[in-house]
Amino acid sequence: MGLYINSGNEAFKISVNDDIYIDQSGILTFTNDRIGKRKRYLCVSRPRRFGKSLTAEMLTAYYDRSCDSGFLFQGLEIAKDDSCAANLNQYDVFSVNIQQFLRGAGEPAQLVPYMESQLLQELQDMQFCDFAKDSFSASNLPMALASLFAREEREKKGYIFIIDEWDCIFREAPEDKQAQKAYLDFLRDLLKDRTYVKLAYMTGILPVKNMAIQRSWICILLSTSSMSFPWQSLKVWRNMLVFQRLT
Repeated sequence: MGLYINSGNEAFKISVNDDIYIDQSGILTFTNDRIGKRKRYLCVSRPRRFGKSLTAEMLTAYYDRSCDSGFLFQGLEIAKDDSCAANLNQYDVFSVNIQQFLRGAGEPAQLVPYMESQLLQELQDMQFCDFAKDSFSASNLPMALASLFAREEREKKGYIFIIDEWDCIFREAPEDKQAQKAYLDFLRDLLKDRTYVKLAYMTGILPVKNMAIQRSWICILLSTSSMSFPWQSLKVWRNMLVFQRLT
């Protein structure tokens, strides 16, 4: 169990055991259906204090293969769905909060190098790889993950990415266009067209006016009322942004 890779279910366990817990597990029916498909890139954009981080913790607990979370989901909405058991604790999960990385980096220009070094170091610490023996670069996270995924001896389940507060660099460094571009380039290289990505789930307030994003992605704003989600009754789920490749 690591800080960012397969970080376990403790955070979600605290929420479930709280005096007030609202079941939002129905979203897992939707995310399970998107695993391994073209439209596997999801971004939820809602105001602050609407439970985005809580949902990210739930997804981490549900998919993380390093822990047993079955008892946490007993009695919740997802337990009634046929896809529940098939996906429960089956994946290596990268769960990161970009705001924490930005704080650790010290300045926006260092966000990408800091984040990449931290994740690569954890890959090695958790014995996913040994940079002294492996042929791929110890300074390039996408290349390392692609190489790991290509190995015959590793299961071909792939990786799930849960990225919380993905937009914080646009809020906290609105004038640093160079750092923003470097960050977007890193996300694109990490996620776009990568077969090792089985699901990418991002939370934040999308800066739709930023043209750099629009050049990389078509952002389609959808309302829950227009989609047959099994969790339509949850009024807090107002908007879903689906990242779709430019064709």
